[in-house]
Amino acid sequence: MKNKKNEYVKFIFVTHRLLQTVTTAFFIFMVFISVLFVIGNYQEFLDSSQRLILRYITGSSAVVIVLCAVLFLADLVFFLAGKNRGRSAAAMLTAVIAAAVAVCLFVFSGSVDFISSGLQL
Repeated sequence: MKNKKNEYVKFIFVTHRLLQTVTTAFFIFMVFISVLFVIGNYQEFLDSSQRLILRYITGSSAVVIVLCAVLFLADLVFFLAGKNRGRSAAAMLTAVIAAAVAVCLFVFSGSVDFISSGLQL
């Protein structure tokens, strides 16, 4: 019985670590694409390329928002049930900050994409 419980706990921690890694990777991708958009404005990329970059920013920030919400809930469970509350609190704060950045980029990229598409009557 104890071996089964240890396997379950190990699975939970490995899944949590994987979720953190995926969230970090998508966050870095989102920031990289945002920097590419800013560089593209100065380098005068084509409008179609800029709109494609905006769509990538919108999509990646939506994924980051969902992943941060799941990660926050998982860390909240670890915070309430675990012994290591400091680490869980820091992880929750990081998830909230990453989600806030993602929401800002989501709104910005969606707005710029909508404005750049113009009125099509």
